[in-house]
Amino acid sequence: GLQLLEQGWECIAVRRNPPADPLLNPFYPTKQAQHGSWQWLAIDLTSNQQIKWLPTDIDAVVYTPAPKIAAQTKVAAQMLASARPTAQSITQQRIERYQSLYQQGLEQTLQYLLDNRVAANPLLWLQVSSTSVYAQHQGEWVDETSVAEPTSPTAQWIRHAEQVLHQQADARLLQPCIVRLTGL
Repeated sequence: GLQLLEQGWECIAVRRNPPADPLLNPFYPTKQAQHGSWQWLAIDLTSNQQIKWLPTDIDAVVYTPAPKIAAQTKVAAQMLASARPTAQSITQQRIERYQSLYQQGLEQTLQYLLDNRVAANPLLWLQVSSTSVYAQHQGEWVDETSVAEPTSPTAQWIRHAEQVLHQQADARLLQPCIVRLTGL
């Protein structure tokens, strides 16, 4: 982020709950580089009302969704009620959160920005993905030519997001770049 600021970019960071303490985050709006600026927006990308709070004069998006697992809140509530959450219920909630971010969140963010853009140039979209979209899990060699056939439900939603970006790029003014990171 700091390099973008130094290059003069106006950066907007979107989180459900942006950090409140500027001392804890180097990109907080009180920090300004010589040429660019940084601003936080509190938006839940899965909310079709909040997505409309995004500015439409955006040139580039770095999409790195972080699934907040609802089980974290439910675990605390269940512990207070002396009930134990099951591994199955936590896994199901994790899958549902991935689906909401990598399907609903991505699709409505993409549609809103593409339908309401001011600029005529293509929207640059950097999608942070995962090597979990590959089926190879036994130490096989994997590179950009390897077939992406995810086996886990969460990886299937990540792969779905990649496919949506490629489909939209063919039909709209969109230039996607997908990077598959490992160990996230």
